Amino acid sequence: MLYPDVILYRLEKLIFAPLVNPEMLWILFPIALSLLIMEFYYTRHPDSLGWDTAFSNSLVLIFVSVDIIRNISQRYSFFFEAERTVMLIAFMLFTGFALSFMNFTKRWGPHSAFKFSKPILIYFFAYVSVILVYSVNIPTDWNTIAAAAILFFIVYFVVKTMAMFIPEHKEHPTYLRKSYQQGKIKS
Repeated sequence: MLYPDVILYRLEKLIFAPLVNPEMLWILFPIALSLLIMEFYYTRHPDSLGWDTAFSNSLVLIFVSVDIIRNISQRYSFFFEAERTVMLIAFMLFTGFALSFMNFTKRWGPHSAFKFSKPILIYFFAYVSVILVYSVNIPTDWNTIAAAAILFFIVYFVVKTMAMFIPEHKEHPTYLRKSYQQGKIKS
């Protein structure tokens, strides 16, 4: 059952977890930085997302899974001691390999590939997974999933708002159309 007060508490735990456990910053910082840079780039160049990008985005889940395996192997002598963590890693690895396979072999259409391999989805999933594994005191239940969904929409809104302030490239179709309409360029 979902409890609003528990969801807000878990949301707070997800947001402040890197401050409580700074060890996770070594993997979270590159994930967060990559998410920002990729989202800013594709906000300004939406036509640039191709198969190569979809494939490389899906590989991120595999790399982050390896770091998570390293982390739990240092904390636990046997994997069965960390059941929820092992299930999360298995899901992450499966998702990473499945997306990588589908994107590498082009087994699905570009619309599906580019939708499921968007940087915001991949990097956010990796970010939250790292927080859940490194933070032993955040249970993985429906309240945490709801808190993660709220955090996703907050991050999505903030990133998209920030991306609006990045100037358009001079070869971008919108910039060219505006420049032509303002008489700055001639046909």
